[in-house]
Amino acid sequence: MKYSHPGFFITVYVLCHLLFGSGFVYSFDCESSEYYDSIEVGSIQDKSCFVVGERHRKRLSVPLIAESDSAISVRSKLTGFVSEIFVNEGDRVAKGDDLILIDDPMLNDSLSLAYKNLVVARGKYKKSKASFKRIASLFQNKLISKEGYEAAELEHEISLAELKTAEKHYQSSKKSNSYSLIRAPYDGLVRSVDAKVGQLAQYGAGLMVLTKIDDLVLKGWVPASFINEIVLDGPVEVDVADVPYSADVEFVSDEINTAHQSVEIKLKTTTNIVGGMSGMYGAALLRFREERQGGYLIPKQTIVFHAGMYGVFVKKEKSGVKFRWIDSGDEYGEMVEVISGLSAGDVIIF
Repeated sequence: MKYSHPGFFITVYVLCHLLFGSGFVYSFDCESSEYYDSIEVGSIQDKSCFVVGERHRKRLSVPLIAESDSAISVRSKLTGFVSEIFVNEGDRVAKGDDLILIDDPMLNDSLSLAYKNLVVARGKYKKSKASFKRIASLFQNKLISKEGYEAAELEHEISLAELKTAEKHYQSSKKSNSYSLIRAPYDGLVRSVDAKVGQLAQYGAGLMVLTKIDDLVLKGWVPASFINEIVLDGPVEVDVADVPYSADVEFVSDEINTAHQSVEIKLKTTTNIVGGMSGMYGAALLRFREERQGGYLIPKQTIVFHAGMYGVFVKKEKSGVKFRWIDSGDEYGEMVEVISGLSAGDVIIF
C-alpha cells in the first residue's frame, strides 16, 4: 500500500494550507479529546492521539506461503476399479477417514465363497460335535464298540480342522478385501486427487496425495540483491494470518531464480501455526546485518484520504489540528512506515 499522490502535490498543498489558515482551525485538546467542528474533521472518529517516535530500524518484509514439509502418495493395494471417492482436493481429513473405495470383483467373489465355506464348516462341526458327544456317552456305557467310538472321534477332529481352515481362509479374504477401502493414515490435507471413479487402479498406483497439517514450513523469496545483507542465522519474526510467530531459517537456496531475481528460503515456526494448513499466506521481517534507519512507524488507522491525498491530522503547537501529507514505505503488521511528512514528537489525531 502506497499512501501518496504524485500529481499536483504542490498546488494541493498550498490550497490546503490556505484552507487551514483561513479560519477553518479545529480546536482540539489531546488530553480531553474534544473538538468543535465535527463536520470539517469527519475523518477524526476515535478522538485518539498517537505520538510519533524515533525512526525505526529498517527491516526487509518477505512474503511467505505455508507448505507441508511431508507428503505421501496414497496408493492402491490391489488391482480393481475405483468405485467411490469420498474426498475432494483441499479437504481436511482426520486419521481413519474414508478416502477411496476400490472394487475388485474377483476379491469380492473370493470373500463371498470363503464366507459360504465357513458357514458350511461351522454346520458340519456342530453336527460332528453333537454326534461325538452322543457316541462318547454310549461308549462309556459300553453300548458301542471302541472302533465306533474312534471313528466318531476321527470325524470330529476332521470337522474341527476343516473349521479352522475355513476361518483362516475367511479372515485372509476379509483382510484382502479391506484393502479396497483406503483410509487416511493421519490428520492431513488432500493436496491432490489423481484417481477418477470408474478408473482401473493397478496395484501400487498412486490415487491421491496427502500432507500432514501439523508439519508446515514457510516458503519465501528474498530479492537476490539483499540476500547477503540480511540476518538468516537467528530467530525471525513472522506473521501468518495476522498471528505473530517466531521462526528459524532452515533452508536457503544457493541458486537465484532468474525469473524474478530472488532466492528461496524456508522457515519453521517454533510453535504450531494455529489452524495451519498449506496455502496460508504470511510475511517475515528480516533484519539487515548493518544498521539501517527506516522511517517513522504509525498505525494504519491514523491515515486518511483528504483533499485528494493520503495523510494524517497533526496537532498544532498552540491549538487546533492541520492535515499533513505523508509518503509511506513498507508495512509492518498494523503499522506503516512514513518516509516523509512527519517528525519525531508529532502528535497525530485520529
